[in-house]
Amino acid sequence: MKQNNQTTQVQTPDIKLSDISISPFNYRYGGKPVDEESLQELASSIKKHDVIQPVAVRTKPDGKYELVVGERRYRASLIAGKTTIPATIRELSDEQVKEIQVIENLQREDPHPMAEAMGIHQLLTMKEKKNSVADIAKRICKSESYVYQRLKLIELSDNFREMFYADKINITQALKLASLDTGSQEEFYTDHCEDWEKENFYLRNFNDLIEDFQLDLTRAPFDLKDAKLDRKAGACNRCPHNTAVITSLFPDESSDARCTNKPCYQNKCKLFAILNIGEVIKNNPSLPIAVPDDTVLTKYFGGNDTLIKGRTVLVEDVDFGYYEEMEDKPKREDYTDYEDDDENETEFQDALSEWETELQRMEDEASAGNYKKAILISDHDFGKIVYLEPVAEENGTETLTQSSSSISKTEFKAKDYQEAIKTKTLTLEMINGEKQRLNAREERSKELDEIKLQETFYNALKESEAAKSMDVAAGTNDRAVAIFLMYDSLGWYGKQELSKALLNKVKPEKGKGNEEDDDDDFGVSRMDDEELVQFFFNATENQISLLTRLALLNKSDAKSPNGLCGQMLRLMVECTPGLDAAEMISIQRTIMKGREVKLEEKIAVLDKQAEKLS
Repeated sequence: MKQNNQTTQVQTPDIKLSDISISPFNYRYGGKPVDEESLQELASSIKKHDVIQPVAVRTKPDGKYELVVGERRYRASLIAGKTTIPATIRELSDEQVKEIQVIENLQREDPHPMAEAMGIHQLLTMKEKKNSVADIAKRICKSESYVYQRLKLIELSDNFREMFYADKINITQALKLASLDTGSQEEFYTDHCEDWEKENFYLRNFNDLIEDFQLDLTRAPFDLKDAKLDRKAGACNRCPHNTAVITSLFPDESSDARCTNKPCYQNKCKLFAILNIGEVIKNNPSLPIAVPDDTVLTKYFGGNDTLIKGRTVLVEDVDFGYYEEMEDKPKREDYTDYEDDDENETEFQDALSEWETELQRMEDEASAGNYKKAILISDHDFGKIVYLEPVAEENGTETLTQSSSSISKTEFKAKDYQEAIKTKTLTLEMINGEKQRLNAREERSKELDEIKLQETFYNALKESEAAKSMDVAAGTNDRAVAIFLMYDSLGWYGKQELSKALLNKVKPEKGKGNEEDDDDDFGVSRMDDEELVQFFFNATENQISLLTRLALLNKSDAKSPNGLCGQMLRLMVECTPGLDAAEMISIQRTIMKGREVKLEEKIAVLDKQAEKLS
């Protein structure tokens, strides 16, 4: 067969069907099988009217023909009992045949998204013709974003491709799964989808499940804009594995940025740890390392890194829920608020003195054994020098200062009380210290109890089948929570506007009111929690309408004409008194028309110039 890039064609009245064989390149990329019923209908039509549009073929070395385009017409003609078929003979290379057939398959009615993905991928990877995404989009009459979305499906694992073809997952779920790294896809499939071939299989709570495989980038220890940390991966705020890059117009400001590439995220954490902890560790050779669990060091240092080799490691003997860290030492260049340099210097020296006093206090606490000074390494804190509280032991084995004169509420430990009983040196101050210690421990236990209770409520609701059912009747609590969720989505400005409308309180002038009121710079008193709860339960329809508008204005993608949010904004403008959406459209259309007229004038000038040159 000829392998050149030139195509020629010769029309012939008909070709024997027996001389035609189907091209080995023409397959349907896992799409739907041939519809036999529609094939029979086409055969009936051919019996009456013959084949109206010729098929396309190319010549074979033996003088016969290979079918390039028109497989349904070819098959229907055989069913209709025809012996010949009108055809266009072309001289095509293998690469050209593949491209023609891929385009035809992509333009079939209702192709499967996975079939489209494979076809588009083949067009993009053809060696003979360098197709770009823009080229492919034009050829198949789709947008470039559509092509990119389909190409993303190529990263879907074989197991999920089978599920996708079987309609066990939809395209939205398939795209989210395809965004995960290979290991995460395998883990998700093993955990939740191994029995997908069962008749009653249903992937329940998909969004909740996939969140477990998406790492919260808002808590990443490294800067999401840092492209130099891992030059190969680049910056997270421009990475397609960052969910905010796809879902938000402002990924740098998104509060719901999640990484779907766990290996890359973990590698960045490791690089950040080594780069940022190394200097701290080297400059503080005597300090121990504090980690919440033994896996942290292995995760970031491989367990044998020279930076941490031989270093004391604190794991279970400190309380990671309670620690203090020193603020950065004040810098002179940060104090430039006043025009007078002497005043700036005074402010700086005062801040420096306060910092040094606080540092000395923490060092004294550490020397007394009330805190343990260490270099903290966790998933979210890297290389900070912190002061951690030792874990209080019930048997009183904690080692602390023995001087009773220095015992206070913050530094008294069980060891002091037990030791005083043994040595018969118990004092009233020690008894009071033990009381304070026990009361403080009980207060902390109560706080933990409330946290555990809240977790119990959360898990109960999350696991409840009733919580996921449409059969549960709505009540006043549901309405209140819905209004709260809308309120919670407001930004700072939106909450101030709502407070202004609901409370209608203007900040009093200085000297005419309480100067210590907790008013903000906006000039409106903020609603406290009790007032907010009352609003959530008793909001009127007009108040809910105001809240709806403010919530919509807080959505960054409301400014985009594309997508549902932009459409909803236009609908809101249409129903807002004092706003004339039709007039706004008319003004913009007038501007557009003016540009079109100017464009036509410029094109006319260019046409005349071209005419003269020709």
